[in-house]
Amino acid sequence: MIVAMSVERTEEDFRKLFRAYYPLLRAYAVTFIGESEADDVVQEVFSNLWKHRSTIVFGDHIESYLFRATYTRCMNLLKHRQVATRRLQLLDDINEYREQYFDNRKEEPLYQLERKELRQHITRAIASLPDKCRQVFRLSYLQDMSNKEIATALDISVRTVETHIYKALKQLRTILK
Repeated sequence: MIVAMSVERTEEDFRKLFRAYYPLLRAYAVTFIGESEADDVVQEVFSNLWKHRSTIVFGDHIESYLFRATYTRCMNLLKHRQVATRRLQLLDDINEYREQYFDNRKEEPLYQLERKELRQHITRAIASLPDKCRQVFRLSYLQDMSNKEIATALDISVRTVETHIYKALKQLRTILK
């Protein structure tokens, strides 16, 4: 089913293309990511196509382009889910360390010594992180800033902030075992 777009790529051509391929692309996306996010993915594909309509050259290969773009967005979403799941696991681990660190046995001398050693161990572990990673981690966990606030403060993307936090948590988890 090929729906050709004219050279001008008018709005009407785009509507025809959307009507012809949306159900097929949605069904295709559902096979990878399920019902809940399939609509969003396909809408992003068409939105991107519309934004770049003057620069994208695809001729008779529009169907291949649409399916490939849908596949790529689905795979990116799955990777993002995987990273988010790993990040949550690492956060849980860090929270366990925090709970151990802030135990209620504060008055016991042995506990105070253990706590001091643990604090030193954690401080050394954080200090061993790469500069940018350490800076982002400190802003996130010690100053309780959101990822967006950190991204703005450091003039980096939110995705870069997430990557630094993920790397920091992974490295700290390894060190603090």
